Amino acid sequence: MLYQLFLIFILFQSDKDSRKLLSYLYPDLGEPLEEIDYSSNCKIYDPERPEDPYHNFWDKMDWFVIFHLTGWWAKAIVFRDYWMSFVLSITFEILEYSLEHQLPNFAECWWDHWILDAIVCNGLGIWLGIKTLNILESKTYDWRDLWSIPGNRGKIQRILSQFTPHSWTKFDWGY
Repeated sequence: MLYQLFLIFILFQSDKDSRKLLSYLYPDLGEPLEEIDYSSNCKIYDPERPEDPYHNFWDKMDWFVIFHLTGWWAKAIVFRDYWMSFVLSITFEILEYSLEHQLPNFAECWWDHWILDAIVCNGLGIWLGIKTLNILESKTYDWRDLWSIPGNRGKIQRILSQFTPHSWTKFDWGY
């Protein structure tokens, strides 16, 4: 609650005053961040460095790998469907490709986009998310079969039923 009040307070300050206030909490604020180039050398195996030929691969392994995995774990729990989650994962990777010219941090090697991000991190996160749903015995959704339902009314009923419990427990109030 205090955090929300603090955010509302900062919202009504000028840019200069809010930056000054935040610099008391975070002294490093205002210093430029180090830019990491993920697309400079795309060799997975580099024979020119025999002491560490996989250095390009290990250089790409940073906190974003954990963020990808946990993010897609949470998204799989929200969407509750392998297919929908994986389609969105591929769509986000295509979106990163299309935004490389605006955000240089999105420029990655092909194997970083498709193998490390889409298959390993996102795929493992989605799999772990669905396994978490199975362990918690939660209802999973099947978003693909929507188009096989005839008529708009049936599709609307199906969409609305996605957000209802799998079954209802009747409770006798004793009246």
